[in-house]
Amino acid sequence: MLVDGDDERLAVRSATPKAELRIAGGWELTLPGRSAIRLEDGPVPWTDLGEEGFAGVGAYTGLVDVDAAFVKDRRILAALDGVGDIARVVVNEVDCGIGWTAPFEADVTRALRPGRNVVVVEVANAWMNRLIAEARQPTGQIFAPVAEVYEPRAEIRPAGLSGPVVLRAYDR
Repeated sequence: MLVDGDDERLAVRSATPKAELRIAGGWELTLPGRSAIRLEDGPVPWTDLGEEGFAGVGAYTGLVDVDAAFVKDRRILAALDGVGDIARVVVNEVDCGIGWTAPFEADVTRALRPGRNVVVVEVANAWMNRLIAEARQPTGQIFAPVAEVYEPRAEIRPAGLSGPVVLRAYDR
């Protein structure tokens, strides 16, 4: 749920979308200090890609071509599925807001344009996975009392973006 324009977004959400556009494969995931990961079939949580102990912000970047008719006189929401834990949506370098609870949506109307668009979904997770990884395999990089908060057998929580990003167009 995003904060800016909540009243208007609630009215839009209760309507039926006039058109939908799924941002298909060809995403790229970047995590600080690591090489970019190409995701041909769409977003995947970084915890599924061997990065179970990462805590921080990962950026998923995708491209979408939008027809002029899709955006003309419409309000467009980007719907995110499977966010672990919070997400910021940036379209064509315009910050469209932060989602911290379901439904994870961002109003991208002012940023989306006909033609090629760059969509970045920055996802941040809690420190929990990093602490579990430290408990499993101590590196000494985390202050000992903090590193002992979780048991080594604690379950890693899915982190990142696991579902599709869909642009939903509503009549104004």
